[in-house]
Amino acid sequence: DLGAFAPGLNFTQQVGNGPGGRSQGAIQFRGMSSQQGTNREQSGSIFVDGIFVSGGVASVDTTDVQRVEILRGPQNAYFGRNTFGGAINFVTRNPGDEFQGEVTAGAASRGGYDFRGKVEGPLIEGKLAGRLSAVKYRKGAQYTANDGGELGEQNTESLSGTLYATPTDNWTMRLRGHVQRDDDGAMDNAFVRGTQYGSLCSGQTFTAANASGAPVSFALGRPYFCNESQIPSPEVLVSQNTTMFPRVLSTLGLPNLWYDIVANNSLNNPILGRTPRMFDFGMKRNVARVSFQTDYTFANDITLAASYGFDESSQTTVYDPDRTDAENTWAVLPAINHAWQAEVRLQSGQEQSLRWLLGYSMFQGEWETQQLAYQINVATGGAIPRVGVSNTRVDDRAETPAWFGSIEYDLLDNLTIGGEVRRQTDKQSSLNSDLVTRTSYDLKNTMPRYYVRYEPIPNLNLYATYGKGVTPGQLNGNWNSYTPSQRTEVCAQFPSSCGGAIAKEPTVDNYEVGIKQRLLGGRLQYSLAAYKMDWNDVNTTVTVIVSTTPFAVPFIVRNNAELKGLEFEGTFLITDAWSVDLSATWQKNEYTLFYNPAITTLTSGATYFTGNEVPKQPDKTAVLSSTYRGRLNDSWRWFIRGDAMYTGKMWDSEANIFELGGYTKVNARIGFDRENLSVELYGRNIFDEDSWAYAARNTSLAEPGALLQVRSQPGWFGYNPANPNAVTTVQGLMMNAPDKPEYGLRVTYRF
Repeated sequence: DLGAFAPGLNFTQQVGNGPGGRSQGAIQFRGMSSQQGTNREQSGSIFVDGIFVSGGVASVDTTDVQRVEILRGPQNAYFGRNTFGGAINFVTRNPGDEFQGEVTAGAASRGGYDFRGKVEGPLIEGKLAGRLSAVKYRKGAQYTANDGGELGEQNTESLSGTLYATPTDNWTMRLRGHVQRDDDGAMDNAFVRGTQYGSLCSGQTFTAANASGAPVSFALGRPYFCNESQIPSPEVLVSQNTTMFPRVLSTLGLPNLWYDIVANNSLNNPILGRTPRMFDFGMKRNVARVSFQTDYTFANDITLAASYGFDESSQTTVYDPDRTDAENTWAVLPAINHAWQAEVRLQSGQEQSLRWLLGYSMFQGEWETQQLAYQINVATGGAIPRVGVSNTRVDDRAETPAWFGSIEYDLLDNLTIGGEVRRQTDKQSSLNSDLVTRTSYDLKNTMPRYYVRYEPIPNLNLYATYGKGVTPGQLNGNWNSYTPSQRTEVCAQFPSSCGGAIAKEPTVDNYEVGIKQRLLGGRLQYSLAAYKMDWNDVNTTVTVIVSTTPFAVPFIVRNNAELKGLEFEGTFLITDAWSVDLSATWQKNEYTLFYNPAITTLTSGATYFTGNEVPKQPDKTAVLSSTYRGRLNDSWRWFIRGDAMYTGKMWDSEANIFELGGYTKVNARIGFDRENLSVELYGRNIFDEDSWAYAARNTSLAEPGALLQVRSQPGWFGYNPANPNAVTTVQGLMMNAPDKPEYGLRVTYRF
């Protein structure tokens, strides 16, 4: 829901041909669509009480959340690494000094339910309070695969505990622990093949660029999509393999092969052996978080604060990479994430004209993952089974010490200037492709942010800000394993991106101006922001053709983009009982340089897409909400609320060939409550909007010869030495299916 209601924020449950669902969702700030698929490589990061969450936003349980802080633009000064696009901070409640509790029970269509319980109160009167919260939640399956498997089901169980101590009037301490288990079914995404439903879009041309950036036109070289009418509805298309015992393996005399790889770890993978054991398609995840905060206030309101946090997630995802009924390939993706964070800060009082802050933080993280698969080799031109296909093993570690600070001064009663800065050293190491040696490297960065606020009249605030953000660096493909001649060939093709084993860190310069105002005695409030972001060194992994084996090697090229947009939020209290809220986003995001040779068979050889729009995020969003509140009698109150949520058009890829249309979903609620009891009826997507929610170009894995590609064109992706003239790359769209209408009842009892 945050992605719908917060301007400049978008959330998708699909990244490339990854598993999707809650396993690997992605947040996008202001259209900064990540080129990488893991949670830690998104354009912004997730925090709970200021502590980094390594498992991504889909691993956060919101039972105890009091408010959500959504911060757009670089936030490195306060939140640290990987917040160059923005940050989301979930702030949880402190326990109260009075004994009280709450129990919520809900039931929804398609077998969904939601049970939540909280109890809190004093443990030592006036000194120590505690809270305990528990959740058991189920979202029913949304679709059914042709083999009978249920798609889109989600299950969560969690337990949280918080202790809040006030030893003295000026000293507080807070300890919170959280454990969570997620158990989801197979994901409800789909793949639509160009050869099955698409065409060559006869008579149409599309825009690319040459090496100098000048526009050029191209026609499709492979069947694809030029309009939405070619694509079936989700109800028709959403299906995939969900059985652990595929028929095709039985015909090969290996009926238990896939089950043994997943459930029994027959390949003896060291990562899969340490993640939750799976016996079916879907995702299991275990999450544990601990955080501690304390602050002490001295004379003159100077505050010394310290915090420590630990976050751990371990998950296993079993999925069908081609998202079709073809029994071609299956994958299991184990992932283990650990993160530790400690921080201390000294801060002045906030009532004086000169305010300052100085702090030090230390972050440590470890990330391990490796995709294992079984593949019938039709995609590369034959029916020979490939047992135990393993992608690159990721074993990355990071240690990031940093100093940070801020200073703010009221030049006049209505004019304030300020600045923030963070100086950090990102010490990283990555396991090399030989699975023995590691490459270690240090990256130092200084990230400033400056701002000015002016209040020409009461309740009118004008501001301007500049900030710089940096995202963590990474290895440049398998550079350390390339031969000297291969390095020479790669650098000859990409001289501007050739800097050795370490890829250049992406950076962003954010310029923003805005206005915030309250009118009519506070009954009307609004904010309007305009921004421009220069996104430099957008790391894009390409495959480079060289003359010696391996003939295709991965390499990261540097691309650039310019992001511009407007964000609006407003609330109008028409009467004391009736309110209307509106939020909206408009953005224009274009590549100022973009090179990617991976789809040249589709684009008839075009490799530059400079000037095209950044894909996979909507150009406009808007949410109009209205709530009316009233009384039935002296004891009972009631309310009714409606939300109309518009999501605009989005492109499929940097080639800007297919544009997914906009759509509007409507939710509604009606509720009744008194002092200790609330009853609510709700409906989500009540008009059954069935438009696809996401579309991204991808290579088909589901049909013979899909991965056979030509080498005769310089820079073209891929090479099959057994058939160097084959030109059979098959393209299509990876798509997210919308949730179906859901209706439910929720009852809450407070004591």
